[in-house]
Amino acid sequence: MHGDYAVIANLALNWPLIGGIIAAVVVAAGLTILLVRRRRAARTKRQSRKKTVQKKH
Repeated sequence: MHGDYAVIANLALNWPLIGGIIAAVVVAAGLTILLVRRRRAARTKRQSRKKTVQKKH
């Protein structure tokens, strides 16, 4: 190949794929927040029970 050439790429965005990825990220973030809150609540509940038992003795 000799000389100057122009290459043009026509890329189309795949909006359904992009929307699906965004939705998956939002769901994953929501589940992470839910699980962290449940874990903290369970820990707080255990600590509360532990303190109640200690006060009785």
